[in-house]
Amino acid sequence: MADPKPNEQPEDKSKIDEYQLLSVIATGKMSQVWEVVHEQSGQKFAMKLLLPEAMKEPDEIELLKHEAKVAQSLDHPNLNRCHGIVSRKTECYLLLDLFKTPNIKQWLHNNVKAVQARLSRIVEQTCLGLGYMHDKGWVHKDIKPDNILLSRSDEVRLIDFSLAVKKASGLTKLLGAGKGPIRGTRTYLAPETIKKEASTPATDIYSLGIVFYEILTGTVPFKGENPQDLLAKHISAAPTPPSIYNKNVTPEMDALIAKMLAKKPGDRPQTCQDVWMAFSKIQAFKEPVSEIEQPKESTENTVGDSPQHEEIIQLLQNRLSSKDDAKLQELLRKKPELAKVVQSERARKEADKKKKEEELRLRADREQQRKKGGGAPSSPAAAAAAPAPSVTPSQPPMMAPMPGYMPQPMQMGYGMPQQPMMPYGLPQHGMPPAGMPMQLPSYGMQPGLPPQLMPGMYPPGAIPPGYTMPPGMPLPGQSGIPGQFPQHPNQFQTPPVNRPGPAQRPGARTPQRPTPSPQDANLPIATELPNIE
Repeated sequence: MADPKPNEQPEDKSKIDEYQLLSVIATGKMSQVWEVVHEQSGQKFAMKLLLPEAMKEPDEIELLKHEAKVAQSLDHPNLNRCHGIVSRKTECYLLLDLFKTPNIKQWLHNNVKAVQARLSRIVEQTCLGLGYMHDKGWVHKDIKPDNILLSRSDEVRLIDFSLAVKKASGLTKLLGAGKGPIRGTRTYLAPETIKKEASTPATDIYSLGIVFYEILTGTVPFKGENPQDLLAKHISAAPTPPSIYNKNVTPEMDALIAKMLAKKPGDRPQTCQDVWMAFSKIQAFKEPVSEIEQPKESTENTVGDSPQHEEIIQLLQNRLSSKDDAKLQELLRKKPELAKVVQSERARKEADKKKKEEELRLRADREQQRKKGGGAPSSPAAAAAAPAPSVTPSQPPMMAPMPGYMPQPMQMGYGMPQQPMMPYGLPQHGMPPAGMPMQLPSYGMQPGLPPQLMPGMYPPGAIPPGYTMPPGMPLPGQSGIPGQFPQHPNQFQTPPVNRPGPAQRPGARTPQRPTPSPQDANLPIATELPNIE
């Protein structure tokens, strides 16, 4: 360790000029906000002090000077006042009003209900302060929950004017914002800011709409897998209505948020007064929201304070590398209470992942059904959404039985082959020509019809149940053909009908039909069946 030089004075890190440093309120990438007290007057201020690494960046110094210029031109109870700036080679800081209270981001993390219960006051005072800033010719361009302070007495103040620009008018609207870098927080950027178009009061109204959305639902309308995906959603994706996440949100509030988040600036409310007037005419919630508990007002970095909370969320949103994981573990070692932030953020990320997987599964099921015209969905949700399949009968309906027919119970086990079913009364090859007697089908068993009888099934002289023999007709077994019965009750076979058959192959034998006996020639011919319409 090198010895100090003789004339070198030890640096007093607890004091800057005549201001005593008391405690850190917040820490950002380039600056810290301290609570300080003036040694002589005892008056307390908030000191926004650039960090040593920011002092090496001229752009950061210019941003701080620009913030002082904007803040000193504004004087409104809902805007944080600036009392001066000190810029030298060793220090660069602003002196601001000390408004010792959490911002809305911290409130939302600790108690969403408490913020929702104060929504009316938040909307009113934010619109008053931001509207005054617009009237003075400035566009804030960094409206987000982190830059809106809220006290337990429902007092609101806007802070951080470092990105404020003069509102575009006339030729400025045509020229746009130029080719400079896009500044701001991606989650709250307006589409025209991303496209480097001119900024108007409608630019702030878009960001304010996302803040109100986050208060209503506890989440933001657009999230992306990476920064470019998030910016693309701001430009083209439609936001999900807040009532999907919070059933207590009214349709009128859904409509107001949708109008504030319109992609084209001209489709949004043009002034903050328009926003407040529209809000004051509707109910934001179906049922009044009661505050359960209030977060403690403290300027110390608690679980929900930035930047640790924001830094942890940013780390968990990306895939943790070994370096990021070591950084996360270091944060948790210094402040073990931040473990709750890690747990809740991982739970939210897992829920978002499951929701996205289910949406992709449903989309795949719908696409598969569209291509194939049906199919079983792969998930219960898809099965519930899928239309019920139509049932088509595999067989034509049975026709009414012919007059005089008495149905018998179906009997199985007679050794008859099971063949395709045909409507009762129709021959296998269609309707016969006009004037030709109809023959009943002679195949298999049919439901409701008695089975065909086989020779030797009944003893000679026995009549099966359901069969009626005409008077004078020989009993079975006495007609010369043992066991010959009609195939259906009260019906006898008609003479065979000559139909054209398939061509005979050369040398094929023609089947021989048995010659009927003389007794069979005296059998009466059955009456023709009626035509079936």
